[in-house]
Amino acid sequence: MPAFDPLTYRYASRRNVVYVKNAVACTSVPLGAQIGLDVMKSGGNAVDAAVAMAAAMPLLEPTGNGLGSDCFALVWIERDKRLYGLNASGVAPMALSAEKVRAMGYTEMPKAGWLPTMVPGAPAGWAELNRRFGTKPLAELFAPAISYAEEGYPVPVNVARQWERDSRRIAKAMAENAAPHEYWWKSFMKPDGTPYRAGELFRFPDYAATLRSLAATDCESYYRGALMERIVAFSRATGGYFCEDDFRNYRPEWVEPITQDYRGYTVCEIPPNGHGITVLMALGILNGMTMPENRESAEHYHKVMEAIKLAFADTRTYVADPRYMKTKVNELLDPAYLAARRALILYRGQSAGVPILLALCLLALCGAYLLVGGNLAVMQIEQEYDYELTVDSFGSWEYYDAAALRPRFTESDRADILSLPYVARVDGAQRVYCNLVLDEVTGYLRPDPALHTYLDEPTGSAWEIERREAYLTLKNELGIEGDLFGVEVTALPEERILACAGDVLHGEIDIEALNAGREVIVVAPDCVYERTQPVRGGLWISYATEPFAEREPEAQYREFANDTFQVGQELPLCQLFAREYKLGYNWDWNIRAGALARRDASPVIGATVDWATASDMGLLSGYDNGDVITTHAGLRALGLYSNGYSEFGVALSGTPNEETEAQIDAALREIASRVEGARYGSQFASLRAQREIIRNLLLAAGTVLCLALSGQLIGLFSSNAETIAIGCT
Repeated sequence: MPAFDPLTYRYASRRNVVYVKNAVACTSVPLGAQIGLDVMKSGGNAVDAAVAMAAAMPLLEPTGNGLGSDCFALVWIERDKRLYGLNASGVAPMALSAEKVRAMGYTEMPKAGWLPTMVPGAPAGWAELNRRFGTKPLAELFAPAISYAEEGYPVPVNVARQWERDSRRIAKAMAENAAPHEYWWKSFMKPDGTPYRAGELFRFPDYAATLRSLAATDCESYYRGALMERIVAFSRATGGYFCEDDFRNYRPEWVEPITQDYRGYTVCEIPPNGHGITVLMALGILNGMTMPENRESAEHYHKVMEAIKLAFADTRTYVADPRYMKTKVNELLDPAYLAARRALILYRGQSAGVPILLALCLLALCGAYLLVGGNLAVMQIEQEYDYELTVDSFGSWEYYDAAALRPRFTESDRADILSLPYVARVDGAQRVYCNLVLDEVTGYLRPDPALHTYLDEPTGSAWEIERREAYLTLKNELGIEGDLFGVEVTALPEERILACAGDVLHGEIDIEALNAGREVIVVAPDCVYERTQPVRGGLWISYATEPFAEREPEAQYREFANDTFQVGQELPLCQLFAREYKLGYNWDWNIRAGALARRDASPVIGATVDWATASDMGLLSGYDNGDVITTHAGLRALGLYSNGYSEFGVALSGTPNEETEAQIDAALREIASRVEGARYGSQFASLRAQREIIRNLLLAAGTVLCLALSGQLIGLFSSNAETIAIGCT
């Protein structure tokens, strides 16, 4: 490790280095740090101090902290010689999606209001840290913050300035929509409507009451108790998007920290979705550079700022919720990749350092693409449908469907689409949430442990117990013997089903029997293969219908043969759905049998198909084991309730010009807007994106070519050596 001189200070503005014997606590306000020191003096450890300080900061510095915030933690445990990482960041409500935000007219996420508000992770993070590494109860750790909230504390000088700025920001927001901000104004402004100033006493008894509730329930009341109910009620009353399950389903995650070695130091960060990887990427880019001794030089600032810019450009593009990231962390931290990014700084503007071959290859690639693609106006995308309209299926919940009555697309909508120019075919799908009534639910039928958890014995949490008891009560009231296993029944056009007749696994497709409701098709591969791999914070489970070609030593493998579905056997179906539908989320584990409509059917399995074949039959959605496929007439014959079409696939007879395309696009968007939660997709939008990519590639190739061959290009117009030299510079 490089030598450190505590007496050397490179800058005029500084704080002296402080050496301590046992421990140090640090926050942005003195009172917060004092709380941490007091906890450790009383026998607590560093984690106890951190939790106590974190609980106090929403009170002591409300301008930069809040109970509704994230929690990231890196914890070094000396006895284990190990660094632990905790990601307790927030998640978006289930009622929101990127499509919905865009439909509101936003091109980027707003910075205020309900839209960017996520399920907070901080209280859950405190409780998790305390359970694993703490030595003192939360009641003791929260006591200092509770005392300051009830008795008051003098507002710090560095907080008062931001407090005043926030008051102006909130006042502006209240002028647009007062409801979500009235409580803030009442709590954080003085009775005369002015902000608290430095040295003035601030009390917040409501925060004290909240901390007492958190301490008494190990923070469970925030996610599965009274506090959660108040938050959700406030959200609904003021235009928010939270529902109870957003909080009930939230769990913090223990993660493996990521590192980067930099000039004798090992820098540790939390992996994505945190942006600590930005720091590590910037350091990795700088690692291979020779830095000037003068830190105040233009060269030093240039290299540092360009490295940070490149790191941010990559993380803004690739970093997201790790469950949805397509790019892996090790790829972003790969030395070879960082070296390529470093070259953009080292060789920028130096024609000799730009690989000429790369420029020529890019140019050749673009030219070849254009030659192969021909006229861009008539390029086609290899997709079954040119346009897709879907209705979100949220509302289906375990053994009953709360959204069966939800408005969906109608035959009238289908007729409107068919009347548009160039429209040759409109395929519709109806999806019904239903149940199989089974004597036994085997591993073959439910390989995913996250689904149908109401069938399992509760692990101890109150919400799991509540859900299990509600399920058993409902089943008893309905007189159902056996278990209700949720599946989808999908009705498709006859031609879509017949097109896959040659790919059935067992049996045969009999359209007449399907239309009469005597038979159905069941998704039932002969065998399902499971791979379980340990990953950061848990296990990653993947499935296939073919044996895994590569078997990794740390992974576990299982096979599940089809022991549930055979051609010719009767399939007991039971559809349960709420008799009333309300906008938004309506899930209620304690729903009574009298509030449900029930429909039963007992068709025979006429054929079984694989996942791939089932997907080919469908429009947009995939299928799981046990899902049922029939025709539209068959769905009616079975007596199962369907409130219209869930999906439309629209195929054109040719490629319209831009004016006609815009006309079709506007008409389909209008049809989609009639149905709550409907989504609209256009393959032509993808086509336009491809065109833009080609244009950018051509521009990039031309730019690189000019940099690499600047002298030769200028030489085409002038033989004067001085002119060429000036032009190259």
